[in-house]
Amino acid sequence: MTKLLAIILYSIGLVNPANSLMSGQLPEAPQALPAVEITVMKEIKPISFTAGAGSAVYLADSTGTVLYAENADTPLPLASLTKLMTVSVAVRQFSPNTNLTVPESVKGLPSATIGLKPGEQISVRNLLAAALVPSANDAAETLASGIDRAQFLAQMNQTAEDLGLKSMRFADPAGLSAESVGSARDVARLLAIARSNPILSQLMTVEQATIEDATGDISHQLTSTNLLFSKQPLKGFLGGKTGFTDAAGYNLATATKEADNRLLYAVVLHAQGNTKQSAADAVTKLIQTVRGG
Repeated sequence: MTKLLAIILYSIGLVNPANSLMSGQLPEAPQALPAVEITVMKEIKPISFTAGAGSAVYLADSTGTVLYAENADTPLPLASLTKLMTVSVAVRQFSPNTNLTVPESVKGLPSATIGLKPGEQISVRNLLAAALVPSANDAAETLASGIDRAQFLAQMNQTAEDLGLKSMRFADPAGLSAESVGSARDVARLLAIARSNPILSQLMTVEQATIEDATGDISHQLTSTNLLFSKQPLKGFLGGKTGFTDAAGYNLATATKEADNRLLYAVVLHAQGNTKQSAADAVTKLIQTVRGG
């Protein structure tokens, strides 16, 4: 067994997905991204699962044991899994109650937006929710434009380097570029890092919510893109992140809490079948196989 700087972290535990977005006391200060040392098992436990041609799959638990890996170190387009890094940088850069101005660059963004208008003022907390729940591209762009956009992207790439996520490169904050890439293994590690932040951990458990701009006059409805909530419920589901572009296909990163209190981090990139349903099915089958059912 070897020691390495890690990134697979224990999160704060199960949060009820039915909770309101604004319920509970959430930290008001920017949250750092911690790193701890853990023991990582070299040996992969054999399970009966096949990723499929062109797909990458990775499954590990919060003790550092790798349970399954196939093409797990191949960098592939991340699509909206990129937003896991976007929000991780944003919680370090801004207080959640800071209001940001929606930039002109949101005009003409592809679908997966919540209809933010240039000049609209909206809190970082609500932008984080919009980036994670419906995977809103305009929310990700607004977060990045809270400082200089190029500087924000530089921080995303520097953070990946600092955390040892060697496969990751980011060309945009939303994941629309095929040059925003990473491996399934590093996505799992990034998901664990993001979940170590209480705000992000809670937001990943939200299926539906309503957010407002700074004036309270404009509201935006948020509905999760993740089928593993009510449409295809997975026991112990702690949320995660979806992603899709033509170049990436359908991606899905998921965290679950097991009966023994371990957390599982499952990632499928470019899911075989190339549908949102096939990505959800692959993650469900992978986790259920490990559970023995």
